[in-house]
Amino acid sequence: ARNIAATLALGPRDCAVHALPMFHIGGFVDLLLAPLLAGGTVRFASSPDPQALLAVVRDGGTWLQLVPTMLSALEAQLGAADWASMGARLRFVRSVSSDLAPARQARAEALLGGKVPLISMYGMSETAGQITSQHLPPAARLHGSVGQVAGDGITLRICDDHGAPLSHGVEGAVHVRAPAMMAGYLGVAQEDQPFDARGDLVTGDRGWLDAAGNLFLSGRDKEMINRGGEKISPLEVEAAALAMACVLDAAAFARPHETLGEQVGLAVVLAPDAPDMAVIHAHLAQHLADFKRPRQIDVMPSLPRLAGGKVDRRSLVAAAAGASSDGVLAQAGGDSPEAAVIARAWARVLGHAPQADTDFFDAGGDSLSATQFIFEVERLTRRQIDLGLLLDAPRFAPFAQAVAELPQRAASDIDDESLAFVAARVADWPDPAMAQFPWVIHLPARAGATGAPFVYFCQHAAEYPHFCDAIRENRDVYVMRTLFQKAGKDNAQTRALAQQYADTIEALIPDGSALRMGGFCEGGKMARFVASCMTERGRATDLLVLWDDWAYGQVNYPAFHVWSECPIRSVSALMVDPEAALHRMHPAGADHMIVAGVHERSLMRPLPADMAARLNRLIDGAERLPQIAQQTAVDLSQIATKDAYKARYRLSAPRLAKPASEFMLEATLTNLSPVAWAPSAQSGLYAAVSA
Repeated sequence: ARNIAATLALGPRDCAVHALPMFHIGGFVDLLLAPLLAGGTVRFASSPDPQALLAVVRDGGTWLQLVPTMLSALEAQLGAADWASMGARLRFVRSVSSDLAPARQARAEALLGGKVPLISMYGMSETAGQITSQHLPPAARLHGSVGQVAGDGITLRICDDHGAPLSHGVEGAVHVRAPAMMAGYLGVAQEDQPFDARGDLVTGDRGWLDAAGNLFLSGRDKEMINRGGEKISPLEVEAAALAMACVLDAAAFARPHETLGEQVGLAVVLAPDAPDMAVIHAHLAQHLADFKRPRQIDVMPSLPRLAGGKVDRRSLVAAAAGASSDGVLAQAGGDSPEAAVIARAWARVLGHAPQADTDFFDAGGDSLSATQFIFEVERLTRRQIDLGLLLDAPRFAPFAQAVAELPQRAASDIDDESLAFVAARVADWPDPAMAQFPWVIHLPARAGATGAPFVYFCQHAAEYPHFCDAIRENRDVYVMRTLFQKAGKDNAQTRALAQQYADTIEALIPDGSALRMGGFCEGGKMARFVASCMTERGRATDLLVLWDDWAYGQVNYPAFHVWSECPIRSVSALMVDPEAALHRMHPAGADHMIVAGVHERSLMRPLPADMAARLNRLIDGAERLPQIAQQTAVDLSQIATKDAYKARYRLSAPRLAKPASEFMLEATLTNLSPVAWAPSAQSGLYAAVSA
């Protein structure tokens, strides 16, 4: 961060425009840590949409960081007046993540009025970001170069295949050493780590240095696939494919991509009885991270090989680069009325209209443009869409059909996106929402409201009836929904919604009394967030009921935990001796109970009578949760090993399924415990599937 701030001459008067994912090093180090370290500010755009970026620039942004995909969207969607407006406000624009063609760099600078430089740089996650960078004027900038070494302690060498340094102007492998460089890849043997004899990182990129130290990148090492800055080993992709008996031979290679530079290509030779390609894609989805998965698999009678027997990857790359569009089935349109507007969103983001068989990612899309595309489709169709839908159905016609089958959000006067989301979901629940607050379900007391009211947070309609029935004999219960299944949700949105729910609760329960709240799974987290909001307002919380929710940190409210039998959601299965942690986590008092059923299934039956009776006593204050002083110190230096876990399982399901449809799940259960299992009721697999 210090290197970046120095290279860009950042200071207190600078304001970064932030529109990159926070899990990306560019979003975390470049756009958050560096400007704050320099005493500047950061403004977050509501989305990577060009209009959202333009709005933040007009609101005070002084520099903008983009990937080439975002630059393409700006060129396609902003007019001359918009570019002039940005050019009058920005000090510079920084291009990251993948190569920027000199012509595009010059064109963008011309659109900005010729006075705002577009700075290219070169970096890797493995080096905590920046390695080289172009410098701001008046320093000279060479278009086509990614600049000079930019940071204290960073050294860069161009080497031959044996690690020996090469002269200026001679192309070779890029080797780098940096103070913030990684120690190695997790799980890779030392002899297979990408370091040379000196300990420098072998980046997998090729290029040359001129006499002034400017780096020019020329391509990638033949064995590595560079997907927008992500280095992918072909061997890992091939191993995943060859794990299937129906795949007789496989070769992964770098398929050319319009904006990412490269993406994963895969050629296979299949057995005569091979299943449908969808089965092979599903298998790869289980074993490879999304960015490592091939979007297209080429089936060949045999793989091209060199005289020595090695696969001729260059011929595979050349064939992919020259492939025609014979696979296109039909002009886009489809049967659904949404197809036309989805096609417009597609064209707006990628710059060209789709056909029925066009793959979003093959057509130039990447993770950032996919987020922008989903944002556009949601806006145009008034449907809530998860980014995973596009990953599972990247071709236009299946995606448009899948969107058409989603429920449409009712028109609402609610301005806030999160409140509109929960209100639209609650509108479909069997109990009517309150007219005053369309995002709240009010369940009035059956026998008169003489007890303390209770606020319950959950994820969908099946999770509250039995719980609320057990406690509403003499109390009002208010049910509110989480942001479960909302595309792009994060803790920041959840906390913002918690503030709005706190306002709602103040209106519903205005007497200032201490609150009793609870929630299931993500609803438990919402209850904790709302309790924190209330504490800031000076209002106490006397009880939290947390069902399959674990905070992993101290919560200063009395808490009654309910743990189901779920092997992946219940802390009773995930942690060793969680009871020992209860009173360290909840100094105000705590206790727990274990119920039968796996996760939400534990709520789809009447609550046990003893649990219902105790909940009512706790809510009314007739019983207080025990406070137990910690007698012995907990040894926090010891971590759990895999022997503390019982099992791992994998589930394979269809990529798309209609509500209420029936389908088979293929399950694989692996025993990780030190005890051999007998084929009896002592071992088993529970899977809860919700339509």
